[in-house]
Amino acid sequence: MKYKEQLMGYRKPTFSVEETMQTEKYQRLIHNSITARDRCEVKSWGYQFWNNVMNELIANARLSNGLN
Repeated sequence: MKYKEQLMGYRKPTFSVEETMQTEKYQRLIHNSITARDRCEVKSWGYQFWNNVMNELIANARLSNGLN
């Protein structure tokens, strides 16, 4: 590492561009499912459907990031 980079506090990025894009994709999908769920009445089939979608997206996002 060059001296100038050390002074500027440079460090290599932790995530690759692909990982960041994948994370942002899951964030958008989860946000959209929460929005759709909140537009439905509680205990309705739509609320249950979007709640299940949200839970699956969260589980898939965690698995793709190596979290359990």
